[in-house]
Amino acid sequence: MAVMLAGIPCAKPWDLQFGEQFDVLSDGGLLLNSARSGEIWHGHFGTPCQSMTFARDPQLRSSECPWGLEELLPRQQDLDAEAIDAFRARELQRVIHLAQALCEVKKDHAIGAMTLPRPLQMDDLERDRAQHETLDALVEVVLHFFDHACYVRRWKRDVSQAFRRVPVAPEHLQFIWGVWADQGTLWVAQHKGTPFGTIAAVYSWHRVGHLLKLLVLMLFLAPVCRYVDDFFGASKVGVKLTGGVILSVLASLLGYPCARPCDESKSADLAVAMTVLGSLCAVSFSECVLYTKVDPEKAQKYRAQLASLLSSQTLSAGEASKLAGRLSFAVTVSGNHVGRAFIKPCYAQARSPLPHDMVSPRLHQAAEWFDAYLQVCPAAARRCKATERTQCVTWSDAAGATRWVAAVLEAGGQYFWTRMQTPDFVWGQLLDRGDSQIGFQEMLGLLLVWETFQSWLAGALWVSFVDNDGVLHAVMKGGGGGPERNNVVGRLWLKLAAASVDLHVARVESGANPADGPTRDFFEVLQRVKAKWVEPQLPSWLQHLWCVPEV
Repeated sequence: MAVMLAGIPCAKPWDLQFGEQFDVLSDGGLLLNSARSGEIWHGHFGTPCQSMTFARDPQLRSSECPWGLEELLPRQQDLDAEAIDAFRARELQRVIHLAQALCEVKKDHAIGAMTLPRPLQMDDLERDRAQHETLDALVEVVLHFFDHACYVRRWKRDVSQAFRRVPVAPEHLQFIWGVWADQGTLWVAQHKGTPFGTIAAVYSWHRVGHLLKLLVLMLFLAPVCRYVDDFFGASKVGVKLTGGVILSVLASLLGYPCARPCDESKSADLAVAMTVLGSLCAVSFSECVLYTKVDPEKAQKYRAQLASLLSSQTLSAGEASKLAGRLSFAVTVSGNHVGRAFIKPCYAQARSPLPHDMVSPRLHQAAEWFDAYLQVCPAAARRCKATERTQCVTWSDAAGATRWVAAVLEAGGQYFWTRMQTPDFVWGQLLDRGDSQIGFQEMLGLLLVWETFQSWLAGALWVSFVDNDGVLHAVMKGGGGGPERNNVVGRLWLKLAAASVDLHVARVESGANPADGPTRDFFEVLQRVKAKWVEPQLPSWLQHLWCVPEV
């Protein structure tokens, strides 16, 4: 105030009472940059923590005891002296182990593509955004090792009762009482740890879990991913202390009231195949491929629920919603968009159930398909960048009035083309819409591409250009549109997964689509690129469009 009254230019005081933007812990870098650039000539910083000052009464800590005065440690007088000595000896060994781990990490630096450890900085800490990695993060880590021709071993850790382990701040204990009545008597209880199910518990554990991840990642250079309280990662073969070992030590040093902070029944080390987030992941070193599929135990649980549905022919809205989520996870783990088209009846039952929770015919068919799918549990192959795959580009189009469907393929610099009219046996199975069924005919173009050029597309990266937005979104979402098109999309993704094809569909304007000409008897573009003719073929299952496809 005296500086301001003297007319000396000065900045507004940095204090949280003026807003979150004045938090030194999160935005202190602005002050540092201003000082370095010369914008700030002088500054006065207050005491960072009042508990360190002698003015506080009672004093909580001192320079000799920065973690708190001995006489103020809670419940210390109630603890057995032998138990205290044993606890301190055990924690001392963990500290020694951790110090040795830093030395081992520096030695491991010579055998891996790593940088030396660096101190943790405040900028490394995220704000309160409870975002987590998924299975794709682990896939990326493993494939990164494959790109550098490294053999890899994976690990995982599960912190048991993670939310309950985060203590409630002492000044907040007064707000965390629970009161209930039982047989005319009022009972009260106070939580000492963050209660599971509250918003505060989510954010509190997110801060602790994120700190654990940063410590393992930055100080010990171990690739680590986190999904809530599940930690998983990978290390190069030859590294002595994996991220899982380091995490177990760090979790113990946090002082949680449990001798075993990690759930050993859900932990693994140096694994070639292990279950992560409900999916079984197996590494093939000869192929440099990571295979993922639904964990067999989870698959059996899902099949048991489907068997109950098929036998009782009833499914409540709540159970339908849960089943839809589980089946969505099951098909997502297997890669691509396999099975998404067959989940729609589950969502329909969840949002608008039939009277008496009866199962619709479409839901019955979907349940039969998923039961067969979970019995097989096909695996998705995740390949590294070093594994070269051929790329094929196709164009397809259809003319509603004439029913012509055409397709063009470019592979290895050579062009191929084909066309045919929509067969009557397919047309007769479509619902009567009173129009030219252009949406389904455009979808038929993709089927024409796949079945005719299957020998080129198998195992390749397939980029397909279409000029119909409905087909584009239906295919990329794994289902949508009318029931016929939804069924076709589901069958197509199933065939692509079996042939290890990665499909990407993109939009092309009709004027730039080389497949547009053949549908209108215009062949100048094809003659210019010297495209070769290939006999058209369609899948045989189109003769029974409404039947449930086999897995």
